[in-house]
Amino acid sequence: MKFLYALLSIVGWVLGISMLLFATIGIFVGSGAVEDIIMIVFLSAIGIIFIMFGKNMLKKSQRLASPKKPIARDKIKTTSAKPKESDKQIIENQKTKVKFNVRYQPFAVERKGIQLLESLSLLGSTKNIDTLTGRIDFINDMYDFFIESSKNGRYISDIQNSIDVYKQMYYDRVIKDYELKLVVAPNYQDLGKYYAECICACFFKYAKDQDTHIAKLKRESAKRARMLKIISNADDTIMLIEQHAGSYSIAQDYILQIESKRDSYNKLITD
Repeated sequence: MKFLYALLSIVGWVLGISMLLFATIGIFVGSGAVEDIIMIVFLSAIGIIFIMFGKNMLKKSQRLASPKKPIARDKIKTTSAKPKESDKQIIENQKTKVKFNVRYQPFAVERKGIQLLESLSLLGSTKNIDTLTGRIDFINDMYDFFIESSKNGRYISDIQNSIDVYKQMYYDRVIKDYELKLVVAPNYQDLGKYYAECICACFFKYAKDQDTHIAKLKRESAKRARMLKIISNADDTIMLIEQHAGSYSIAQDYILQIESKRDSYNKLITD
């Protein structure tokens, strides 16, 4: 490729210089008529364009010809500082027996409190299992923070600020007592039970929505495809309950409800 650029550079320079040479000759031998002046200007402009083109091709040719300098990797040093012993997190909570050795952060409590309330509300309203799963993961990632922060004496006042701001932001929403309890007195047992309730409710909302679509369909093949989607969703929902709330007896009740609904669709398909 560098030889092609070099060749194009030579062609550009030759044509450009030739055009400028013709324009110079025209200045001396021309009659001074308007047509001659226009031709001289035209040739000069074309000559300059060709020269710029040749110059550009020459730069590209030189760039390809220049070998890249290898990076001296052995000289690269990381700048990340080693964490101090006092800042290390010792993970322990009610679920995994992990503790956090962190300083209390009032502003973080207020900010994350709003995020927690938003996520808990969405868990109770969504009919999309992917949205539900994402929110559960989000809550799990930060719930240890609330478990540890709730041990501080000023936690109640700070989390109350979160609740007040949340009510102002979402004035049309009513915070359920169970959601409020999960924020004011965070604990994993209540959270797991709430997960089971919301996961089950999510499935039945999804199934009801699909039933509405099924009732409008005329082809049996289309109805069957919808039912198969509900059955697949039911299996995913049961797995989600077992993953996040399987140790609670109430979870088994929800699983039985979902299995019963799933089996009814299986029967409709096989009949």
